[in-house]
Amino acid sequence: MPDRVTATPEALEVIERLRAAHGPLVFHQSGGCCDGTAPMCLAAGDLPGGANDTCLGEIGGVPFYVDADQDRRWGRPDLVIAVAGGAAESFSLEGREDVHFVTRTTARRPPLPEASEVRASRSSLGGPFREDPALRDMRGARRRPPRS
Repeated sequence: MPDRVTATPEALEVIERLRAAHGPLVFHQSGGCCDGTAPMCLAAGDLPGGANDTCLGEIGGVPFYVDADQDRRWGRPDLVIAVAGGAAESFSLEGREDVHFVTRTTARRPPLPEASEVRASRSSLGGPFREDPALRDMRGARRRPPRS
């Protein structure tokens, strides 16, 4: 299976500098929140792999792991690792260089349907999308007398 992760030339330059300074490296992108979903570059051995991690390939000779559940939620896209200015608030090694790695995707998603198409498909489904009299009441289309 071909690698599902690549890196921009700028990211590869940063990876090479980090490898020269820190030795063998590993990338990990978790399924957490905030910076937990940013790719982190760590010294190999600093973060033991988890049972739910899967390797998407290598960038600059460095293995890139991602949380398998996160990968599935994203639709298993091909990833491109790039570099942006400013240090991230994580333990990733590149922060010392005042940059941080970012993940981009090359996956093409189908366009979102137009609002009119969504309304039409909902009305044709019936069931939970039928207008409920209580909803009309909430919108003020029909008012009930106050309870006494």
